[in-house]
Amino acid sequence: MIAFPPPPATARGALLVLHHAGAGTGKDRVNPLAYNRDGDRYVVFASEAGAPTNPDRYHNLKAHPNLSIEVGTDTIDVVAAEATGQERDRLCDAQVERSPSFAGYQAKTGRTIPVMVLTPAG
Repeated sequence: MIAFPPPPATARGALLVLHHAGAGTGKDRVNPLAYNRDGDRYVVFASEAGAPTNPDRYHNLKAHPNLSIEVGTDTIDVVAAEATGQERDRLCDAQVERSPSFAGYQAKTGRTIPVMVLTPAG
């Protein structure tokens, strides 16, 4: 695992570092992402600022849901799952409240922006 210093908080909130495997290649991938908390879970969005297609990391998480994240100085093993239905809507509403520009991302794209929930393993 590549060690990175903890990412700084941004105007939109805190960042986590997502360590995951490529869907097709299995190669290690690392992405810093803004996140929300939902109880003990971490919530990330495959928005790509309203791009027309889902980011590669979405497909990676679907193919390899067991991964790790760095939050501050902690490394946490998590299991990724896609939120759907009312849960997805609730989490998106919370994101729009936290970062109003997120609503523009959904309006900009013809796809439904996936919401991935990262639940600590064990």
